[in-house]
Amino acid sequence: GRPKEGEDFLRESLAMRKQVYGPEHPEIGLGLNNLGSVLFEEGKLEEAEKIYREALAMDRKILGQHPQVSTELQNLAGLMVQRKDLSGAAQMVREALDIDRQVYGPNHVNVAPALEKLSAVLELAGKLGEAEQAARECLQIREKALPNDWATFKARAQLGAKLLVQKKFAEAEPLLLAGYAGLKEREPLIPAGSKKHLTAALRRLVELYEQSGQPDKAAEWKQKLPAPN
Repeated sequence: GRPKEGEDFLRESLAMRKQVYGPEHPEIGLGLNNLGSVLFEEGKLEEAEKIYREALAMDRKILGQHPQVSTELQNLAGLMVQRKDLSGAAQMVREALDIDRQVYGPNHVNVAPALEKLSAVLELAGKLGEAEQAARECLQIREKALPNDWATFKARAQLGAKLLVQKKFAEAEPLLLAGYAGLKEREPLIPAGSKKHLTAALRRLVELYEQSGQPDKAAEWKQKLPAPN
């Protein structure tokens, strides 16, 4: 929660990496990507984009089709979403997804994060059917690989959310209920930066019952929402 201090340490770390490894090395790309991420957190989008693109260009040249390149593409896509360049963001995530499928195989659990990001970008772009399809594939992979992991219940809730946006209330309800219940049960295992997904699932349940004409259930679930921070 103190990104400015983090930035200072990452800049010092990057300088050390360059001294040890020279100007071009995967460790330099990793250091640049980490620095870009903290700059993004600070809202320094122009500087973050420059750093992300420098890391991406270097690692594409050195590593080719590699998971580190996939991570950098996905980080850059997140920045492009902030810039409202949804087409560019989707293109970046699709490229990352292609790399992950090539490296790990199409059904490996390490493919799921890129599918999750692609689904989110497509929803923002209004491509709801494609967003649902990506969310389904993400859930299928997670269910098969790690059925009891908290991230699988997150994927279940996220698919429910994609269905809710399309007014598919009957399909969305069991997914949202199961997703929220699984996340709540595993709350201590969820990393601090990902606990927002529990509240997001809860909000989607409130929306579901509000939109489907069930105000009593909506009010019941609304009481479970955390107080505004």
